[in-house]
Amino acid sequence: AITASGGTTPLSYSLSSGAQALAASGLALNTSTGVISGTPTETGTVTVAVTATDSVGSSATTSPFTITLLDDPDAIIPTFDTPVSTSDGFTVHVTNYDAAYTEQASVTAGSITNSIPQGASWLLTITGLAAGQSATLTITTSRIGYVSKSASVTASSSSTQAPPPPSFFVAQSPVKIALSGTTFTISAATLEFSYHGGGLQPAVVRTQVLTLMGNDQVLFTFKEITDSTTVTLPAIESGVLYTAQESVSEKDAAENFSSHNFSVEYAQWQNDRAVKRALTTTYYAAISQALSDHELALHQLALDRVTKKKLPTKYFDAKAAEVQQLWHAARAAAELTRQQGLDALRTSDLADLRNAGISVLIP
Repeated sequence: AITASGGTTPLSYSLSSGAQALAASGLALNTSTGVISGTPTETGTVTVAVTATDSVGSSATTSPFTITLLDDPDAIIPTFDTPVSTSDGFTVHVTNYDAAYTEQASVTAGSITNSIPQGASWLLTITGLAAGQSATLTITTSRIGYVSKSASVTASSSSTQAPPPPSFFVAQSPVKIALSGTTFTISAATLEFSYHGGGLQPAVVRTQVLTLMGNDQVLFTFKEITDSTTVTLPAIESGVLYTAQESVSEKDAAENFSSHNFSVEYAQWQNDRAVKRALTTTYYAAISQALSDHELALHQLALDRVTKKKLPTKYFDAKAAEVQQLWHAARAAAELTRQQGLDALRTSDLADLRNAGISVLIP
């Protein structure tokens, strides 16, 4: 920046020589501050002189001085090791990763999964490619004051992909439970087996485990059950929800194994996890908003105490109490909404379980 002393402010600045050369280089003079700035469009030197003029017309001019324009240094050029093909893409390491630079990755097909860099090594995984399909991965490095640089590597997935595993599922009925006196009868699920691209056929069952649950606690476990079994309890407890679960390990003709829990209760549990997460997210969002509103109200109240000093103390005390009441009410409302959602979920689950015949709720 060009600075001047003396004279009557404000001061203004102008170029007395070198204006055309300075503009051609991509730089400019700020006439209010005397700062010369910009992004050079060429290298070399520019010679200028600057005149400072005060508000009454007095002025002073600098001797001509030279500005040297230099090229920005280059960012590092990414390097790669040899890509390794996978069934649906490939993996490759950037071998000269440097945390001082911002490195962005893009790919012409499929999608990228980034890992956390380990030292100078950065693993990238490309997925979503068809058998034998190729894709080009490009890494661009950038940094303030440096010229961005890019490098690319092209690779393809394996020419053949592993066949998808067979699918196992309940085709007719889930595990069921019934109560007579103090004796539960647990009926196993009816299982069928499906190959991808093929029709249904009876499952080859390796292990079939039935479990009697009471309020989510395991009471009895039975193995190698393919039809039904019974269990008699010493007593039936009031208020307890008794349910049955069934897990099965199966195989196909190629000795591929799969293990599943076939109870409706287990499927509900998986769905409930997502619903409960959503309820919790909504709850914390409401609490966060309420807290923000509360802090804003407190800030406004503090300002009012300074700017409205003529108002009695009782006024501000009442306002403070009102702000606290609103905060507590918002918290209570958020908690009530979450609890109502949880209660509705349990009510719905109980109805579904009883309609499916896989639970017994003792009043």
